[in-house]
Amino acid sequence: MSVNVMLDFEVNGLADEAQTVAVLHALTTFLREEERLEQHEVGVGRSVENGRHRISGETDHPIAIARMAVWRPHFETSVRDRVHAIAPAAVATVNWRYPDGD
Repeated sequence: MSVNVMLDFEVNGLADEAQTVAVLHALTTFLREEERLEQHEVGVGRSVENGRHRISGETDHPIAIARMAVWRPHFETSVRDRVHAIAPAAVATVNWRYPDGD
């Protein structure tokens, strides 16, 4: 059985542009190649605000996920592991919404 979910995530505490680009590449590769989530399903980008580098991503519409109870912790851990492998001081957060339950 699958569950419709929406998610957003952000990565803060990135040191500089080079580190931001490297983390962005790692997360995009994870989403597209490992999780098979396309750009139209989960958009990802980077920004600089007041000299602080940030990466964010989100769904624009619900996506169906099978075995959500297993997939959610795997997804969260994978995002954090990829971020920390490149930027140990950065903080990655993932937020979930369940539109069918709202």
